[in-house]
Amino acid sequence: MRARRPRHDGIVLVLFLVLFLRSGFVLLLFLLIVLLLRRLSQDAPQHEQEKEKEYEKEYDPE
Repeated sequence: MRARRPRHDGIVLVLFLVLFLRSGFVLLLFLLIVLLLRRLSQDAPQHEQEKEKEYEKEYDPE
């Protein structure tokens, strides 16, 4: 006679993996969004300063 493994073990394992992967995926997305927002907020002032310098060179020659 063959010993059967209970089915609920496999179901629990699959559910655990799905929940873990989903939570990990959501966490990764959250971290990526935070990093992008940080990068954008740091780049913006520097980019504005460069635009001002170019504008001064073009329209305000000394």
